[in-house]
Amino acid sequence: MPIYCKGTLCKNCIIFYGHSWKDFDEESKEDLCSITFPMRYKKRQVICMETNPVQNVYVVKRGLVKTYKSLPGGKQQILSLIKKEELLNLHCLFEDFSHHTSETLVDSELCAIDKNLLEDLLRRKPKTGIIFLEFMKRKLVRSYQKIMELGQKNARSRIASFLLDLSENLFDEPQNEFTLPLSRVEFAEVVGLCEETAIRILQDFKREKLIEINKNSVSLLNFARLQKISEK
Repeated sequence: MPIYCKGTLCKNCIIFYGHSWKDFDEESKEDLCSITFPMRYKKRQVICMETNPVQNVYVVKRGLVKTYKSLPGGKQQILSLIKKEELLNLHCLFEDFSHHTSETLVDSELCAIDKNLLEDLLRRKPKTGIIFLEFMKRKLVRSYQKIMELGQKNARSRIASFLLDLSENLFDEPQNEFTLPLSRVEFAEVVGLCEETAIRILQDFKREKLIEINKNSVSLLNFARLQKISEK
């Protein structure tokens, strides 16, 4: 079970003065605070299961969450990685059941917003509803971008793009060295490659002195070159 946080009020939380929430005025923030409760999840803890009823929309305050569909043979198809300040389960405003499983990849803190109370708030406060529509638009655009990348970019380009994305967006500040929060299989699934191909390309990048790998630790040594590869 998740651990309920104690202490800091939501209105003082980074999610309300982070970049993603800049369009919310003080009244909107107060409204959200009144229906939000913070929760902590351990690494590899399931937040919600595919086909189960959904009760909350979540905001990732700290950590990383993967969403995936279960496939035959115990395999998974990773749909997305939800990072700090991003919303999870926003689709539950239109559906009663989850169409994917959500699981933390690292120890994470999430802020849960009660689905029914949020729906009522959005009906009463159209301005807040418009901001949530903006969140939906961003998520849809990212989905389109991922489809385009999987369809048009070659394998080296996909991996370079993903490494740069992790470096720039996974932490409070861009990091050229970080611990990879994914298994080899998960890494390959995210970029749409088989495990053997993904590992081979990572080793190629290492030989080309673009990256350094030590177990799960990754260092990006040549940002300019990786950026150029990512654009192919």
